[in-house]
Amino acid sequence: MTEQIIHILQLPDRCLVRKKITKAFFKRNFEMTSGERALLDDYASVTAIDWLASISPHSANVPAYIDAECTYEEVQVIALQTSVAHYDRDKLKLTDFIHKFIPYHILLAVYCEDRLIWSSSSKRINSNDVNKRVAERKFVTEDTKLQYADDTTKAFLDSLAYTGLDKTNLKILYESYTQRIVALKTAGITGAYAPRPTERTKQDVEHLEQIDGMEREITQLQNQAKKETQMNRRVELNTEIQQRRRQIEQIKTLITA
Repeated sequence: MTEQIIHILQLPDRCLVRKKITKAFFKRNFEMTSGERALLDDYASVTAIDWLASISPHSANVPAYIDAECTYEEVQVIALQTSVAHYDRDKLKLTDFIHKFIPYHILLAVYCEDRLIWSSSSKRINSNDVNKRVAERKFVTEDTKLQYADDTTKAFLDSLAYTGLDKTNLKILYESYTQRIVALKTAGITGAYAPRPTERTKQDVEHLEQIDGMEREITQLQNQAKKETQMNRRVELNTEIQQRRRQIEQIKTLITA
């Protein structure tokens, strides 16, 4: 799978690293919670971590970007393999883990056999320690497949090729990956895969998060309705569910506009 990911990204040869990241690296350099350590130590959850590439001014001739809040001196490409049995359960936890502990902007693929998710994350400089970074917002695709991919997924994978990215500087290059990840998420609503400019992507992210929040509320209301014994209260809960669904449809029109 790692060679397939490298082929998809089409990075310059000078960017390729192809090195393993050991579990000892995390244990030696970071303080982890008991849950994080258990996740890392479980071979079925973390089978392998590969540092595939490093995009930097030296390796790719793309200028760095630094300001008071963030720094883009390198973009790392990392792939984490998990087992089929643990993929659905742990894929988002593993995404959080990598973005939390590796202090660079990362294009991350978490995969098992024939499925994978892609992720990026916005990070700012820690106000208490300029050598540390804080992951603020993570962007994650739904499951994608490299074999038997549908047209939308194929368009997404093709768009990850290095030649099609904006290489004005490393910040803009990294945002190009994020635009593509968000565009894949919105394609299910718009009906077409089409990466959008940074500001429009930010709006789409806010709308998607609103939809996710309302869908969680609907699930909670449905669970309450199932347990409710009073008919009038059940009617009230179902009315709230319908209101949330209408709100979701209204937000979707903002994404398609």
